[in-house]
Amino acid sequence: MDIPRWRIAVLAAIAFATLSRNPHAVATAPVTTRATANTSPATFTYEVQPGDTLWKIVQRFQVDLDQLAELNPPAHLKKLGEGTKLSIPEKRSISAAQPVLATPKPIAYSRSGTPLHYSRLLHCKLTAYTAGPESTGKQPGDPGYGITASGKTAAEGRTIAVDPRVIPIGSKVYIEGIGFRVAEDTGGAVKGEHVDIFFNDIRTAVEFGVQKDISVYVLE
Repeated sequence: MDIPRWRIAVLAAIAFATLSRNPHAVATAPVTTRATANTSPATFTYEVQPGDTLWKIVQRFQVDLDQLAELNPPAHLKKLGEGTKLSIPEKRSISAAQPVLATPKPIAYSRSGTPLHYSRLLHCKLTAYTAGPESTGKQPGDPGYGITASGKTAAEGRTIAVDPRVIPIGSKVYIEGIGFRVAEDTGGAVKGEHVDIFFNDIRTAVEFGVQKDISVYVLE
């Protein structure tokens, strides 16, 4: 015998009311929650000491120049005087946060914990240059001033000069202690495993000096 639709509706209403009074008996769909991670790194304040340079601070605290640039006003980094207060990111335990799993491709991690999928690891000499006459022989207003071999305008935080036989133009790299860069330029003195890093400020470039045997990851 067919049950009238009105009776089915009444029975359903009674069942719903009964279950609502007993919340433990109510079946609910699992609720998916998304934790909002705090991506801001923990920092501490460091007061610049006599004889400090950006590179010495980078090496002492095992951070990248890119990280310092993100956390500090540009003026503090360009005029690194005694007593200047810098925010330094706390060193992160990469092994705990990003366990290394077996993988057929080479993988490493940046100092901030970013996975690096790379095709080659080089050990390079690092130098620094600017767009000015001390590096290129050109003055502001000259044809091609600040223009790289790739045709792009040189930009601090992005541009490096390389030997294209070793690192092809357009390659993205990660430089230990510096950060992520793009091979956009060449130079007559840049041969072999040598990377020339672009800076806007001549003082910063001179202070950087020459660094040897630095890990450079050519990314996939």
